[in-house]
Amino acid sequence: IGSYKLLYSIYDKLETLLNDNMDYWLQRAKSIYRRGNISLKDLQNAYRYAYKAYSDGNVRLRAKSALTLSLVSCMITKYVNNDEYRNFQERAIEYAYEAITSEFYEHKDNFKNVLDGEKRRAYENMILSTCTETLEYCDNELACKIGRIRKKFDFRE
Repeated sequence: IGSYKLLYSIYDKLETLLNDNMDYWLQRAKSIYRRGNISLKDLQNAYRYAYKAYSDGNVRLRAKSALTLSLVSCMITKYVNNDEYRNFQERAIEYAYEAITSEFYEHKDNFKNVLDGEKRRAYENMILSTCTETLEYCDNELACKIGRIRKKFDFRE
């Protein structure tokens, strides 16, 4: 946990210097959601930082930020009530779909490399679990997006 406090402090101090750098905002978001024992407020900050990179970044950053927003949205569902829960589930799917269909992640190998490693596989499972749960109530459009996400992740029931 000490290294995360140091990292937080570094990112905090770099904010004025790197405010216009969208890679900074995305990395700052990742530094929050990748640590253990995070609060809803932490996740909301991570979401806000990733969204800044998503909305102001180039094509590469938009795709990478969409994936981060999807993961953070999945994580936020652990803290919110029914209406917000479904809202964040749907956001997770919409952002995951945008990421997997982006030019940046067009090649399956490039996408799989992003989710390589034990911790990142947990995020893959989180997205797939959200897809499965959402299928119980979603409309056809969202169900089609879930199908594409599952295919990209080589999901097997």
